[in-house]
Amino acid sequence: MSDSSNGQSRESLIVFVNFTKGLFFLALTVTLSSAAYLLLTNPELNRPLYQDNAELEKQEAEKQDAEPKKWSYTSLSDVAVASEKYPIVVLRTGFKVIRVGPQKSLVGWKYEIVNTSPSTKYVPEVEFELQDEDGFYIASGRSDSIAQPESYGVITGTIEIDNIDLGRLSQSSWVIQLSSNWEVNEAGTAGKRYDRLKALAQSQLPAWAREEAEDEFLGVFSDKWKAIQVGLGLEFPKDDENAETNSN
Repeated sequence: MSDSSNGQSRESLIVFVNFTKGLFFLALTVTLSSAAYLLLTNPELNRPLYQDNAELEKQEAEKQDAEPKKWSYTSLSDVAVASEKYPIVVLRTGFKVIRVGPQKSLVGWKYEIVNTSPSTKYVPEVEFELQDEDGFYIASGRSDSIAQPESYGVITGTIEIDNIDLGRLSQSSWVIQLSSNWEVNEAGTAGKRYDRLKALAQSQLPAWAREEAEDEFLGVFSDKWKAIQVGLGLEFPKDDENAETNSN
């Protein structure tokens, strides 16, 4: 009976000791967790850490903001319409980062057009979308402007994006809508759209378009730029002349 009682006592003692250890480690875990939570959430305790992070973000933003920013332009695209009576020709579109902030950045975009309508003023509205190199959406914005008949015009806007997306910024897409019914307005308009553009080339095209038109190969790959080149009176050596020159 004595040995049995002693065995039961030892087992009870072991159980008690293990239970006590469990409570101790549980209390220790709760205490450490509470301390860590207070450390992370208490603004007074974390003020130096927050200040350091904010200062680093500010320095990085200032560094990026100081770097030269260049426009990314596309000049080969145009409105995909079958009707030759459609009045708008898109000369080029582009975007660039114009300001870098601590958390967000501002991207400016530009949409340059010629309204070839002989008599109708339009208000084109453009939805401009920023994309990564795979065509995935980053952000978008809308803007409009008045396009006088037979005139060059520019539509501009800004889009705010998260700084985390700056590295993804690669390309853009757009959709244009006209404020009035161009099919009704241009029902009596004669000629082809690019022929009307050609007639306006000397008087309406900006300096950059005149310079870019001097690239012969633009006219090879783009009917739009071929019309501009002809309208500006630019002449390039013919293929047979090039071949004769190379042979000599």
